[in-house]
Amino acid sequence: MKPLQVWLPQLKSAATSGAGRDRDRALGEWAGELSMWLLPGAERAFRWRDGDFFAGVPAEDLNRVDVYHIGNNGVAYGLEARKRFSSGRINDLLDQWLNCKNLPFYIAPTRIEFENVPHLKGHRITFSSRRIKVGPTNAFPIVDLGDAGTFTAVWPPPGRTVKTVSPDAESAEEQGPLDSLIEKGMSWSVSRKTGTRNLWVVVGWPEDIQSLVARGEGADLMLARQQMVSIATRSVDDLQGAAIEAARLASAHVFDGHTWQALSWFWTLYAQGGDEAVVFGAEDLGFKGKDATDLWRNTEFRHLMMKRIRIRRAWGAVGLFWALLLERLEDKRGFGLCQRCSRIISGRSNKAFCSRRDNPECFRQRRAGDQRSSRTNRASKKPNPSMPRGKAPSP
Repeated sequence: MKPLQVWLPQLKSAATSGAGRDRDRALGEWAGELSMWLLPGAERAFRWRDGDFFAGVPAEDLNRVDVYHIGNNGVAYGLEARKRFSSGRINDLLDQWLNCKNLPFYIAPTRIEFENVPHLKGHRITFSSRRIKVGPTNAFPIVDLGDAGTFTAVWPPPGRTVKTVSPDAESAEEQGPLDSLIEKGMSWSVSRKTGTRNLWVVVGWPEDIQSLVARGEGADLMLARQQMVSIATRSVDDLQGAAIEAARLASAHVFDGHTWQALSWFWTLYAQGGDEAVVFGAEDLGFKGKDATDLWRNTEFRHLMMKRIRIRRAWGAVGLFWALLLERLEDKRGFGLCQRCSRIISGRSNKAFCSRRDNPECFRQRRAGDQRSSRTNRASKKPNPSMPRGKAPSP
């Protein structure tokens, strides 16, 4: 894969309103740090080192954004990368994302605690914990009450003709200001204007995806996944059209950026296999050394690693998935649909069914069916014991 830089906020990663402005502030101040704190009330940007490099940036809302580099080996480098990414790798993350089904909702947190929040006083940096109140990020009106306590909430509401772009922001703006209410195992948003109670959606994603998702993400992420599924399905018959549509929709979350060769190449290789992986990779660049330390003693190698390069940059989990989808389509590697379970699958262009890795249950059932068919065919070819064998006598 192509190297990628991924910015993962801990709180909502919307690219609109104040969150979008804070995003641009963080991107503008970044100088190679692995984590950027967005700090209301900070008078200026400041940096420090505690094993790794960190920075604090004046902002409108408190947030922490961790920066990860994905090398062309698919390995992630950054703070606790092996926890944020499954085994520290991208692997089949895009396929998992596209095939998420029957997602549960859960009770939204009303307070979140941040540890080690930095504060700059003069030339001294101190740290403290802060607990912040989290309000509703969306408000979806209930349009139908079903049996056994079921109901249907939708966005956009019936009669609305404008196409939805951000369900979270649009619903919160129309219904807000909003207060939170936790009742009977559900999260509700209550409109201060009308007192109307609406559903507050917080989605529970599979473990490998949840570790990448900012707390407070809601329907915007669901909409993005729906759009990506539609594009992946379209690529089966219209690869070029799918790629064009993906580029249009991804533009708010995926864009050009910069990094240093050391972050994109050296550290992702080192995360993969330590000194051995780096030494082996350096040989392809024309450098030899006993280990990583020996390579860094080489002035030319050091200058190459400190070279600034362009890189594709993704903001938030949704940006990561858009970037992975874009690369797949740009490389003219579209998708297929399993002819048995309709799962979106990737691989060879003539691939017709799920592999064991794609969907173990579909694979198992198909193999069981194949074996039954094989036994039936063998049985039909067995000679009938009541019929004489050999050549029939001449009349």
